[in-house]
Parts: sequence; structure tokens; C-alpha cells
Amino acid sequence: MKFGLKNKLSFEEVVFYYILSLTLFIDFLNGIWIKFVNPNISLGQFIRVLVTMFCIYCIFKYNSTKSKRILYFFSIIFFLGINFLFYNKFFNIYSSFKLIYFLVLTLAIFSLYDAKKFQLSTIVSSINNNLYILPILILTSYVLNIGSSSYTKGFGYKGSFISLNGLNISMIVLLIFAIEKEFNKFKYIKKFLMLVYIIIPTIFLGTKSSILFSIFSFILYFVYNKIYKINSINNDKSVKNIYSYIGIILIIIFLILNNYSYLILRKILERQIYFIQFTLQKTNNYNIITYLLSTRNIFLREISKYFLNNFSIIKIFIGSGAFEIQKELAHILGLNGLKSIEMDLFDIFFYYGIIGVILTYGFCVYIFIKNIPKENFKVKRPFFISFICIIIFSILGGHVFFQPMSSTFLSISLCGLYMKGFNNKDENNRNLYDV
Repeated sequence: MKFGLKNKLSFEEVVFYYILSLTLFIDFLNGIWIKFVNPNISLGQFIRVLVTMFCIYCIFKYNSTKSKRILYFFSIIFFLGINFLFYNKFFNIYSSFKLIYFLVLTLAIFSLYDAKKFQLSTIVSSINNNLYILPILILTSYVLNIGSSSYTKGFGYKGSFISLNGLNISMIVLLIFAIEKEFNKFKYIKKFLMLVYIIIPTIFLGTKSSILFSIFSFILYFVYNKIYKINSINNDKSVKNIYSYIGIILIIIFLILNNYSYLILRKILERQIYFIQFTLQKTNNYNIITYLLSTRNIFLREISKYFLNNFSIIKIFIGSGAFEIQKELAHILGLNGLKSIEMDLFDIFFYYGIIGVILTYGFCVYIFIKNIPKENFKVKRPFFISFICIIIFSILGGHVFFQPMSSTFLSISLCGLYMKGFNNKDENNRNLYDV
């Protein structure tokens, strides 16, 4: 783990370096806190409040009062204030804060970069640290017996993390960057082992999304290389067999772990069979879409009926408020408490209306389109692929925009796209992922 910083960085960059590097550790610590200390107080939320305040400080310090970023920030605050005035519930403030976290984190890093107070290598170094940290945290949970299974009945293993989907996103992004390292020829044995470290917990997490999106990320690599005519796989002996390496990794894992691996695979399969049977029992209507979306399409259908039955122009533009939607969905499903659709695009629309979608998804798509790689194609590759995976995951599986751990990785992917790499002829460009 390389927490040492080789270059002299600004104070703000050092702070963000540690914020990004320790984002998984914060959620790990929060899981332990809630489980063993106080389930009613979130240590992670307290830390994120401090981070949010620091982000706002950076936004105002490094932007003029008439800049587009300041106007965008105030637009968000003003809109969420209007939403709260219409739907006066404390839960709506709580929900809005989680949404704001991603936006201010991204704006703050953008501001520092434009002020020449932040660099791309700091983002990559924080990713490298998380590549080491995540497997250690999962192993620590297992050894100390403080973790829990991904699902009921002992299916999968997520360590001491609370948010399963947040952990899913983190693993997918880290896997993408571990693959990226294999495309570079230096220290490939070390990076091969790093790929092993991240693949093992991804498999043992035991979710459909972790497996499907891992496969999807490999496909995106082929597509990206084809679009930008990157031929490093064919030209570099150290990486041309990367997909064979991954196959070998999987074989080694299952040979070494033997019976335990068989048990994990069996439990994963049992989980999928159980889910199919459970859905058939509850809905009497089952198809591949319902299976892949884990019945979220049913949640969406039911809340859409409610929304249309209580239709108003105001709600189209500013939504119905998070509390009202979650309370109604829980009531429809016969559950106590609150229930989200778990599909971020639709959650945001029903909570905050079209304006909310524009301020979140519109912002992300705008930054993405504006910064589609036109140079430094290899440097931008993992950020491009990560962004595609995260956005699709947010629409289908949710828990991205409203979950600080996963939204941090969305912010990282956007910042990586926004920042320019080194000069194309600079040797540092090739070595960026070799740290």
C-alpha cells in the first residue's frame, strides 16, 4: 500500500488524496460502528458531512462568484430547498444530503484541477491504495468473524460493509483498474497478483451484478480498443494474453480453495434458485427481466401507478419527495418503514422530478460527452469504462447517487475523464498505472 506522496502537493490535494484513498475504510469502519457500537448513529455520515463542508470551501475558494460552478452549486441548493418546502420532512433533507455529496466532491476536484492544485496521478494513486485496502478489509472481517453474508441464508460474503451495491460498484471499478495494470508491461507479475486479490472477493460477494458487470467490463475493453484502434494487446508480449491470465487466475483460485470454492458456488446457485422461487410465489409472473432486475421492475410499475393516479404538473418538475415515494412503495409492498425502487434514475425522477434528473444525470452525461477521449486514449480507458459501468449500474441496480461509497467512484471516473493526461510523448503516460 503506497500512502506516501512522491510529489509536493497542495494542502487541499493531500486532503482529497486521503479522502479518496480511505473511502472504503470509512464504510468498513462505519459497518463495525453500527454493528457493535451504536446502530442509530452513522459514523460514516458524520465524516461525509465534514468532507462536504471541505468540498464547499474548495468550490468557493477556487471559483469566482460568477463562475458556472458557483451558479450550478446554488441551483442545486435552491432546487432542493424548493423541494423541501413542498415536502416538509426531515428524511428529505437526509436523502438530499446524500445526493449532494457526489456533486460537491466532483465540483471541488474540478475546481482544484483548473487552479493547478490537483493532478491525475493523485486520482490513480488513490485507486491503487483501494486495490490493496479492499481485499485486506474483507479478509480482516472474515478472520475476526465480524462480517456478514451478502444475503439471507448465508449467501455470499460482504465483510463488514453495510451497502452491498456500494461494495459491488467499488469492486467493479477496482477490477477495471486492475485489468488496466495488466495492459502495461512493467511489474506484470506484481499486477497479476493484484488482479487475483480483487477477483477473489468479487467472486465471493456472490451477486449477479458483480459477475455480470465484471464480464461486461471485459467486453467494454475490447470495444474501446477497437474504437480507438489500440493494439497494445497484440504488440506487447506482457499483456497480449491478459484474458488467458484471468482464466488461469480463476482456475488457480478454485484449485487452491477446492471444497470451499465449491461451497461458495453452490450457495450462489442456491441463492438464484431461491430468488426465482420467491419471486414466483410473490408475483405469479416471472421473466428474465424480473430476474435480472431482482423485481425492481415490479417496484417501478407499482410506484408509477401511484404517481399517475396522483399526477400534477408540479410533481413532474420537482417530484413527490423521497419520503412520500418510499413510504407509499413500502405500503404497496406490505412492508414496514420505507422502500426505494433501487433504480437511481427513477428514484431521482420520483423524488425530485425532471429538474432533479437534469441536475444529476444531466450533469454526468454533459461532463462525459464533453470529455470523451480525443487523446491519451490509454490513460482515459479505465475511467471511460468505469463511468459506463457505474451509470448503467445506477439505472438498473441503484445505490450509486444515494450511496457515498459508490458515488465517490462515480466522481473519480468523471474527474479522470475531465483531467488531461500527460503530454502524449511523455514517458509518464505509459507509467501512470505502474505505481
